[in-house]
Amino acid sequence: MKTILIVDDNVHIVNVIQDYVKKEGYDSITAFDGEDALLKFRQFNPSLILIDLMLPKMDGFEVCKAVRNESDIPIIIMSARNDDEDIINGFKAGADDYVTKPYSPKLLMARIKTILRRTNSNEKITTC
Repeated sequence: MKTILIVDDNVHIVNVIQDYVKKEGYDSITAFDGEDALLKFRQFNPSLILIDLMLPKMDGFEVCKAVRNESDIPIIIMSARNDDEDIINGFKAGADDYVTKPYSPKLLMARIKTILRRTNSNEKITTC
């Protein structure tokens, strides 16, 4: 079973995403700050990381760069920061996709499934 690391300091957002992830048959791990995100990434070796940029202790850009130095794991940034410079910097930091808040959880799940399908050819997309 694939595991998704969900990183956001907003508990409500994490809970909503966890519900959708579980409904689609994935396991999830959560972190609420950048340092914990790196620890959980190293401890659990998830299949994909969803990460906010504005995090306590270490921002999402820093976490992306650190993860990218160790792994090719897919990373999707989910952020309210929607100017071109932030999005470009997200990709430069190593993100595979960038979703701006507010977003539809169904759209986020479609993006997760698409990235996981590309990284594992046995993954099949189902409708939400």
